[in-house]
Amino acid sequence: MAELDEEYIRKMEDVLAVYEKPYDATEPVVCLDEKPVSLHADVRPPQAATPGKIAKRDSEYERWAQQHKRRWLCHQDCLRIAHVVDLHRRAPSNAVGE
Repeated sequence: MAELDEEYIRKMEDVLAVYEKPYDATEPVVCLDEKPVSLHADVRPPQAATPGKIAKRDSEYERWAQQHKRRWLCHQDCLRIAHVVDLHRRAPSNAVGE
């Protein structure tokens, strides 16, 4: 995070002022959120729950790929569009995002 100096605070207040504007369909406020996601694959298959036993999943995993999940939000219109980009290698069917 950047230092909380006067310029940073001023710019943040400008952004917050945009969010406080009344809804205008001709000028929607669109936000972009991005975060990295690592895909992991199980080394050993998980064991399903059976009567009297809980499901088990081994903590060992194989790292498969790094992705960047992007999400566009139209704040006032409650519109959400998610998009995953930058897949570096194809993940197997048992890969899960962390």
